[in-house]
Amino acid sequence: MGILILIFSVFMLIKMDSSESIKTWILMVLLVICSLVILWEFINPNNKFVKKNSKAAKKIEIKRLRNEFKTTITRDFNRIGFKTIFKEKTSEVNWKDIRSVYLLKRNLFKKGEFCLNIWVDRGPANSFGICETSENWLKFTEKLMAQFPEINKEWQTLHSDLKSNQIGKIIYERTPKKS
Repeated sequence: MGILILIFSVFMLIKMDSSESIKTWILMVLLVICSLVILWEFINPNNKFVKKNSKAAKKIEIKRLRNEFKTTITRDFNRIGFKTIFKEKTSEVNWKDIRSVYLLKRNLFKKGEFCLNIWVDRGPANSFGICETSENWLKFTEKLMAQFPEINKEWQTLHSDLKSNQIGKIIYERTPKKS
């Protein structure tokens, strides 16, 4: 549609002469501008003209999330803690510093993917997220359950009916120490 309007408008602007009324000239210029606005999505898909829930917006969000979850890496697990690497910054996270673990279900790279948001008391990584498609997901969840026996081993099965993209469930929250 945008290409046809653009071709028609440019053709008319070329064929028109100075005897045409000013209204006709304004109409043709407006048609050129409208066709460029329609075509803008194909020229630059990251523009503000992409509708919020459109397919193009979902593709852009998936690309952004893939980059984010590729940059969040958990590794070097031991009994004290592990390392997180986020945007090339490495930080040590102690298991004892984990304050809470929230479970979310999101439609990121596959439908109904589980994600964990980890909240930490101290350190440069005060919170981070890890999803099923993240590197070391299985190893991380295995070590997490080993460190925190209060997390139900069947948490994935128990929360399989969790709605996507809504507020998550707390699967672990540190209880305050009694004085």
